[in-house]
Amino acid sequence: MRHPYWMAETELTNRQFERFDPHHERTPESTRDLGPVTNVSWEEARRYCAWLSARAGRPARLPSESEWENACRAGSTGQFCFDDEDGALSDYAWFDWISDGRCHFVRSKRPNAWGFFDMHGNAWEFCEDTAHRSYDGSPDDGSAWIEGGGACEPGPVGRMVRGGSSTNGYAKCRSAYRSDTPPDRRSTFTGFRPVLSSTR
Repeated sequence: MRHPYWMAETELTNRQFERFDPHHERTPESTRDLGPVTNVSWEEARRYCAWLSARAGRPARLPSESEWENACRAGSTGQFCFDDEDGALSDYAWFDWISDGRCHFVRSKRPNAWGFFDMHGNAWEFCEDTAHRSYDGSPDDGSAWIEGGGACEPGPVGRMVRGGSSTNGYAKCRSAYRSDTPPDRRSTFTGFRPVLSSTR
C-alpha cells in the first residue's frame, strides 16, 4: 500500500451505526448492539462514512479491495489469515457450520496477526470498488478501482463485497474470494468496516 490508512478493527456494529441512523431496522439475524450492522446498502454505508468524516475531522470511506485484502491477510499468503488448514477457521470466523444461521458479536473470535476481527465470515463487507471480474487493469497503488465495471444482473453497476458471511462455507470465506452486489441492495448478511485516512 502506497498510502497509509487506518481500518476499523471490527465490522461496524448496530450500536455504532444507529448513532448515525436511529431508525435503522435490525434483522432477526443480527439483533444485538454488538452484532455487525447489516440491512444497509453500499450507498447507506457511504453516507455513514461522510457522517463519520465530519465527526472525526479526517476523511472516512469504505476500503478499496486491495486495502481490504491486505488487512485480511495480515502478511499471510495462504487461503486464510492463519494458514491453509480449513479446520482452524472456526477459531477465527463465524461461518455456516457453526453460526446457527445468524451473525454474532464482533470480537468473539480470534483476531488475525494485525488485530482485525471477523475478516472471515460473520458479515460480508462492502468495498469502494466497482465490480470487475479480474484485476487486469486495476490501480497499482492500492486505491479503489471505480472506472468501468459491471453487474451480476441487470441494474446499476455492482460494488465489491469481501469476506463471506455466517451462511457461507470455507470457499467464500477465503482471503481472496470476491463477490459483488448492487449498490442499492440491503442484505441480511452484508455490512462494512470504515477506513480513516492517515492525514487530515
